Amino acid sequence: MLVRGQGDWVWDAEGRRYLDFIGGYSSCIVGHSHPRLIEAACDQLQRITFAHSANSPERKELEKKLSRFFSVSDEPSKVWLTTGGARAVELAWKIASAHRPGSVLRFDRAYHGRSLATACISDTPRSTTIVFGSDLDRTIPFPVSVSRTGEDIDAQCEASLERASDLIGRHHRNLSMLLMEPAIGSRGYYFAPPWFCKRLADLAHSYGLLVVSDEIQMGLGRLGAWSVACADGWKPDLVILGKGLGAGIVSMGVVVGGAPLLDSLPEGIESETYAAMPLACRIGLEVLDILDQEGWVRSADERGEQWRKDLRAFLPDSIAMGGRGMATVLQFNDRDGEGQKTAREWVVDSSRSGLLLHLTGANRDRLAIIPPLNVSRQAMAESLDILARKASSC
Repeated sequence: MLVRGQGDWVWDAEGRRYLDFIGGYSSCIVGHSHPRLIEAACDQLQRITFAHSANSPERKELEKKLSRFFSVSDEPSKVWLTTGGARAVELAWKIASAHRPGSVLRFDRAYHGRSLATACISDTPRSTTIVFGSDLDRTIPFPVSVSRTGEDIDAQCEASLERASDLIGRHHRNLSMLLMEPAIGSRGYYFAPPWFCKRLADLAHSYGLLVVSDEIQMGLGRLGAWSVACADGWKPDLVILGKGLGAGIVSMGVVVGGAPLLDSLPEGIESETYAAMPLACRIGLEVLDILDQEGWVRSADERGEQWRKDLRAFLPDSIAMGGRGMATVLQFNDRDGEGQKTAREWVVDSSRSGLLLHLTGANRDRLAIIPPLNVSRQAMAESLDILARKASSC
């Protein structure tokens, strides 16, 4: 039970201290209790926290900044704020349906939430009990190699593109959008080559489908870019953000797209009492400023690559590693079913040594390492020491 957090660290009810390299699954994007966020929150609490119709200076300024950082169209960008990631996915689905009625094409390992709508397009056993139709979505395989280069990943990419071409060719009249995670987050931390995502997006666009990039967990600099899709050169019609924008303090979701597209949603079809509340918008504004002014988005690739290079130096060859920006995954050899057991052992032993890691993947045989973007050099060095001790005992 965690009772306190400061920067890279959290403390439990018994007073034990841990490096938090889970960080609310990218929610605590600048760590715990950041002084600028505390100051901003306290100041806003003394001003106004709730505005009827969500009309406030904080909202207008946040929408302006998001439009500038996430320009996804040649048209002027527009922003729609929601109360969380799943609601943002649902909103994007509404926009796509208003533009072009139909079902969803998505990755087989996708995770977009557990609300009634998003559960229908998420690959998790917890969701299958409430999926009530086979024509709600169609799936294509996400390349699952931990490496972003090499023959294995290339072959999987080509197979996925072939499957997508077949599905879109046969069903495009009944498809509304291609919903993509540029890197799979909650279902295992898999990273596909940018060329694969671009070819897939181009294919969908050639048939008139909208392309929607779900960057709730992997956007806002986690992979070294404000928007992974835009940085990698495949222009999505809509980008979905969340988690980190609320910094672990408030729940937020965002849909960014061209103004004509967002304006196509019929008036009154979308409404949330707590969406765009001034307190949430103030936190979002401060997060964007911290990430931009302190250069954490620009430095994510370099810092993450160096950390992985240092980690690889002492990892056993049997443990595969992948990653991008400030997101790293370890894959344990699942021969004879040992991968799941070994991964859990690493999580438990690392926790006892003061490092929190995320057990992930469909088989729970992968470890995701997700530090805050502004993690200190000392914390990164200490995490390597803990993992090196664990590796030496294998």
